[in-house]
Amino acid sequence: MFQPTEQADIQERIDDLLQDGLTAQEAVQVSLLNNPDLRVALFEIGLRRADVVQSGLLSNPSLGALVRFPTEGGGTDLEANLVENLIELWHLPPRRRLAEAQLERTILEIAHTAAITATEARGLYYRAAAAAETLTVEEQNLGTAREFLELTLDRQLAGASTVVDANAARSASLQQEVLVRSARLVAFEAKLQLALLLGLDVDSGGLELADVLLAPPDCDVGIDRLLAVAVEYHLDLRAARKGVEAAERAVELERRYWLRQVRAGVSLESQDGNVALGPVVQLELPLFDQNQAQIAKAEYRHAQALERAEALAVSTSQQVRGAHQRYSVAHELASLYR
Repeated sequence: MFQPTEQADIQERIDDLLQDGLTAQEAVQVSLLNNPDLRVALFEIGLRRADVVQSGLLSNPSLGALVRFPTEGGGTDLEANLVENLIELWHLPPRRRLAEAQLERTILEIAHTAAITATEARGLYYRAAAAAETLTVEEQNLGTAREFLELTLDRQLAGASTVVDANAARSASLQQEVLVRSARLVAFEAKLQLALLLGLDVDSGGLELADVLLAPPDCDVGIDRLLAVAVEYHLDLRAARKGVEAAERAVELERRYWLRQVRAGVSLESQDGNVALGPVVQLELPLFDQNQAQIAKAEYRHAQALERAEALAVSTSQQVRGAHQRYSVAHELASLYR
């Protein structure tokens, strides 16, 4: 959980990044520090770490006492026993491995969320920058259209142009004014979406963008290399593999739960001043419930995790192919526009 001092340090860092305009790299940093969904997701790591700690703890021992009061003379009988479930010593290793696998999967899932957040922040930044540049161009075009309208009206007064020419120039000026207003709205919404992703409660008009649009770099990495990297390092896919491992640990743990209770301890009995002390053992007899249903459910979840990981591997490969093709086409279009 974020402490007040940590929150103050984060806010100070964000304020520093927002000074003198925001660059694309700074937008990524702010998103990783302040994105609301990402901040909420980070608490899952703390929850999973608590599960790891809990998985290494034995249950508390049980203390029982029995007092018998005589109805016809004699002394009071006292019985007491202290027992602990020793079978948990057999359950601890797979239980801890399961909790650790779930923690690693959670960390990878949140890392994947952070990577997506950073990518979206950079994309929204350049989208907002492009919208601002489009607005500038449209405003320049509006100025040109108005100058042309004034020139046409002057020419009409001088008899060098007709009413039709003046109306055409006026129509072009009005159409350009519509384009300016539309571009202004698009620029406003683009900055609004960027501020929302960055978790900033500021007026979008006050969000100054410092970077200018640059020529896109050439992508000289082949599709085969991209596919190999994605299959090996894609965080979502790695998290799915950890999910498979966690499901395997769950099956192992459920198979050990066929026997849940083997309690041992000491028992004390006092009767008429005579004290007896000795061991006590309580053993569950798994005659009916041998955890068959939970074992079967764990095996089904493991099969589901395998199917999910395989489907995600196929989806990841297709996404990489699609992204590579979209980038190639976008790069060609950008070069054409230039």
